[in-house]
Amino acid sequence: MPLEIDGPALRRIREEHILTPDQLSQKSGVAAVTISLREQSGWSRANILTIQKLAKALKVPASDFTRWVE
Repeated sequence: MPLEIDGPALRRIREEHILTPDQLSQKSGVAAVTISLREQSGWSRANILTIQKLAKALKVPASDFTRWVE
């Protein structure tokens, strides 16, 4: 089953950590443009590796900003 990122939740978490998309990009290795697009998209499918990188950089469980889809 694929995973989807909740863009608004990702943005909220990033802002709670007082990070810009560029700063999160540097910490996670995920391109800043990808982060910005995900945050603006509502729910969007994402690669598990991208999700893991973001969760690790934000120090939160991936479940805080993802869901499984059927």
